Amino acid sequence: MKNKLQTIYPRLGFFYRIARNRILGIQEPISIVLVVNNKCNWNCSYCFGDYGTRTDKDFTTEELKKIIDELYDLGCRYMVVHGGETLLRKDIGIIIDYLKEKGIYIGFVTNGSLLPQRMNDIRNVDSLCISLDGREEGNDKNRGPGTYKTALDAIKLAKKEGFRLRVHATLTKNTKEDIGYLAELAKKIGFLLEFSILYKPLKRQLNMAMDDDEIRNALKEIKEY
Repeated sequence: MKNKLQTIYPRLGFFYRIARNRILGIQEPISIVLVVNNKCNWNCSYCFGDYGTRTDKDFTTEELKKIIDELYDLGCRYMVVHGGETLLRKDIGIIIDYLKEKGIYIGFVTNGSLLPQRMNDIRNVDSLCISLDGREEGNDKNRGPGTYKTALDAIKLAKKEGFRLRVHATLTKNTKEDIGYLAELAKKIGFLLEFSILYKPLKRQLNMAMDDDEIRNALKEIKEY
């Protein structure tokens, strides 16, 4: 009950802020995506971040706390914690707990590879998102050998542990036939499912982009499901 109340309160605060701002004509950055690091342990071939080649220095714990304070003061009540691979940060539990203390609704994005080891660090997140693009063949072409099994194991673990779970799929030529598979998997395991279309791949992976007809067909199939 305590965990549910901890989630309901910031969620209500988020929607209250939206309603209040619309009525009063106030503009605030209510929802923010906070990128907490520049490193990833996977090398997904289409990733816009190209994290495998980045050398940028990450924010320290105190720097992130200061940023969170400033965003809260500006009106942020919903924060998506993103990376890189978020669970590579040793202090990620400290960051999550700090957001919770502020009363901010926390969405958390991960590839799932480190979830078994770091699960207790993110118990306080309100929504957990794990990436899975489709069946094993297409997913692993997109994200690398072995990533399908790792992500699926993480999805099952997160569901078992009671996280509010979303799965995000990026559709490419490799996974455009997997919409139905993912929809059935969502029903079977019990998670929310969302899609994005790969519109502008990196130059090294231009062959992964769907053409206009393939995109229309994919959107039509998603709508039907």
